[in-house]
Amino acid sequence: EDFIERLMYRFDSKRFCRDCRRNVIREFKELKELKRMRREPRCTSWFCVADTAFQYEVSNDAIHADWHQTFVDSIGTYHHFEWAVGSGEGKYDILEFENVGMNGSVQVH
Repeated sequence: EDFIERLMYRFDSKRFCRDCRRNVIREFKELKELKRMRREPRCTSWFCVADTAFQYEVSNDAIHADWHQTFVDSIGTYHHFEWAVGSGEGKYDILEFENVGMNGSVQVH
């Protein structure tokens, strides 16, 4: 934060050459995009948003999922949680959706 403030001061007082100024603008845009990405989780080709929003463990005979830390500040927002297991994004062909109430974790063998 302090580094960014000093950088902003130098930038505002035009203490950069033209090329440096262009580089600083590019870096600020990248920082802004990184901050936005942290706030807005999105699905990728590897993980669905839900995959990054909770912790899970998969073994040969069990699956354990824990999302209680993800929704700590949203008490009263949800009336129940559901979970499912699928072979791909958006699928639930291994384990159908199950209502688990307000439990913040679940385990199946």
